[in-house]
Amino acid sequence: MNYFTGLFGSGFSGLGERIVNESVPVIAIDGPSGVGKGAVSRLLAARLGWGLLDSGALYRLLALDAVSKGIALDDESALFALGCRLDCEFPRLENGECILLNGREVTREIRSEACGNNASKLAALPGARKALLQRQRNFRVPPGLVADGRDMGTDVFPDAYAKIFLTATPRERAVRRHKQLKEQGTDVNLALLLTEISERDKRDRERLASPLRPAIDAVLIDTTDLDIDTVLSRVMDVATEGSRGGGGGYYLTLGMQTHEPRNMTESFAELFEQSEIEKKMRPGAILYGTVIDVLPEWVIVNAGLKSESMIPIDQFANEAGDLEVEVGDRIEVALDAVEDGFGTTRLSREKAKRARAWLRLEEAYDKLESVTGIINDKVKGGFTVDLDEVRAFLPGSLVDVRPVRDTSYLEGKPLEFKVIKLDRRRNNVVVSRRAVVEEESSAEREDLLSKLEEGAALQGIVKNLTDYGAFVDLGGIDGLLHITDMAWKRVKHPSEIVSVGDEITVKVLKFDQERNRVSLGLKQLGEDPWLNIANRYPVGARTSGIVTNIADYGCFAEIEDGVEGLVHVSEMDWTNKNVHPTKVVQVGDEVEVMVLDVDEERRRISLGIKQCKSNPWEEFAATHKKGDRVAGKIKSITDFGIFIGLDGGIDGLVHLSDISWSKSGDESIRDYRKGEEVETVVLSVDAERERISLGVKQLDKDPFSAFLSEHPKGSVVLGVVQEIDAKGAIVRLSEGVEGHIRASDLSRERVSDARQVLDVGDEVEAKIVSLDRKKRTVLLSIKAKESEEEAAAVQQYSSFTDAGTATLGDIWKKKMDESQ
Repeated sequence: MNYFTGLFGSGFSGLGERIVNESVPVIAIDGPSGVGKGAVSRLLAARLGWGLLDSGALYRLLALDAVSKGIALDDESALFALGCRLDCEFPRLENGECILLNGREVTREIRSEACGNNASKLAALPGARKALLQRQRNFRVPPGLVADGRDMGTDVFPDAYAKIFLTATPRERAVRRHKQLKEQGTDVNLALLLTEISERDKRDRERLASPLRPAIDAVLIDTTDLDIDTVLSRVMDVATEGSRGGGGGYYLTLGMQTHEPRNMTESFAELFEQSEIEKKMRPGAILYGTVIDVLPEWVIVNAGLKSESMIPIDQFANEAGDLEVEVGDRIEVALDAVEDGFGTTRLSREKAKRARAWLRLEEAYDKLESVTGIINDKVKGGFTVDLDEVRAFLPGSLVDVRPVRDTSYLEGKPLEFKVIKLDRRRNNVVVSRRAVVEEESSAEREDLLSKLEEGAALQGIVKNLTDYGAFVDLGGIDGLLHITDMAWKRVKHPSEIVSVGDEITVKVLKFDQERNRVSLGLKQLGEDPWLNIANRYPVGARTSGIVTNIADYGCFAEIEDGVEGLVHVSEMDWTNKNVHPTKVVQVGDEVEVMVLDVDEERRRISLGIKQCKSNPWEEFAATHKKGDRVAGKIKSITDFGIFIGLDGGIDGLVHLSDISWSKSGDESIRDYRKGEEVETVVLSVDAERERISLGVKQLDKDPFSAFLSEHPKGSVVLGVVQEIDAKGAIVRLSEGVEGHIRASDLSRERVSDARQVLDVGDEVEAKIVSLDRKKRTVLLSIKAKESEEEAAAVQQYSSFTDAGTATLGDIWKKKMDESQ
């Protein structure tokens, strides 16, 4: 049973009450969240060797337990009952804090913002505070207590020896909390955090039960612009002087602590000195002992204590498994327990070595010295480093002066590091190799910078690869070898050209002395293959190339070392414009290409594969002329016509207008099916535009043209009414030829509805008044025919009159005879 379990596990009465000695000194540190009171309280308690009460943890535990059990945060009676039976433990661990709720560790869970807000809400309820009040007071046991909270000096320990109230601006507290959450891997909006802190402060100040306020006799310390060490120093000063005048003092004795009130003749400084003496014999203290015997499984050590100690022999073995000590050796050991319940003092060699390692780290940290360690594992955000008996964290950004993706060349061998952060209580060490590299290479860098000039060729070692290039160590300074400057040819990834650890010669392309940036080139050490490229590969020249890359829009072919050209997908095949390049070529294929265009300035060459093969369009044009008949299968039917497959893998188009003389295109295309063999006539061939026009109706003579050749405009024709409506009639003149008579052309008299004059099937005689060969229409008129006949009769009458031999009756009689 540990210290805190003992407090909560026995000796209680009523609401968990336990009789405690009110003479035990208490230092109360109050204040809102984010002022640093938690950190200061932990450091002060450790410094004094006193107990620590984190009252906020109790309220957070109650809030977490309530939420998990579905209890509303405003249900005061339920929260009171839950608080009285709250099952929590605070076991002491060497490597940091540990808090258990119902047997489950919740150390990090209760530190979340959500849990903190919930705790603030229930802390405003008198019932919840009453349930936890005595539990807090039970922490008051020898040798002393540092109490951290919001009402420690006002309500929980009003008789505290020293009362301190820490403050800071809301924004500074929000910034501190934001940084803390980010270090824990939680990303929170700073503005939202500031709002939540302000709301929590208001809620804590205005609550009826134990509102947040400093005790009347408390000393206020504003921590806004102070670091933790300064705050701790000021708190120590306040505690040493005592924050309240008069009253009683405290008397502390070592061993079995007994406390009795006395006058303030013994100052807090004297108590502190006594507690320091007591700490030397506490668990964790480093002692010197002598090896007095070595057994098969144990090493017996005498450290001048009540009894000798048996330490497991494996704690004295080196990495090879060999024993490092022998009888008579004087060694360092750590005090594990003065009395383990069996009258034995427990010592530990491992803990002593670890403690010594920590001391060396602390010394190196204080003196800004380097330490030796080995990178042994990769973790999220960086690497772990073994520093003797201590494991440290190396952030990825601090491995080198430049980002390093491949650290294989650094792993498993001793390296120098700088300790940049050290927290022994949290077992937290952060190191930096970058700081060491920068320090070591400072002198070399200055010497190199004085000699660097554009155009110079230098030796360097490839230290890191990225997607966009490689970083090369030139000796004190890194230069970037961009992927485009590695070779004249296309490079997908730097690993195709260089590897980490390669020693290479590079050329300085650009040097920015102000920013210490060096741009390097590898390809610039050789001759540019693009010089005079147009002379070596004129347009129309044929050559061979190797396919190096394939894209959706084409493929790249290398025609000589460092020179690649693009074969666009449209230049791959004569007959398939949308073929995917992978259907034609594969990476590594050797292909014959023709140079289509050369742009030496832009370093671009356009190539073609199909140009090295016969052109099926030109072959068709050479063997077929207009009017030739060709047959082929229907490959596809579209809204505008029919595509016919021809020899050579090419297609010809039969347009809708070239399918039938007598039917419309939309009507006639329904008679055809895909795959059907069709005979056609070649109408035109355009090899340059890769177009062949075909016709089906041209297989037969055009009936419309034949009709017009026999019946020119002005002819009188005979036909049969096929269709009729109010506006006119459609008249069939011959096979495949129709004419149209408008209602206004049916008679010289006004006709409002053609159906009043004609019926379907009626035979009519009319004059052709208009022809449209393109639209294939014939416009007829009965009225024009009659008008022409009347004019002829009048003319004839005039001729008879002039002769003086005829009367009007004679003329009319003759006309009637002719019409009959």
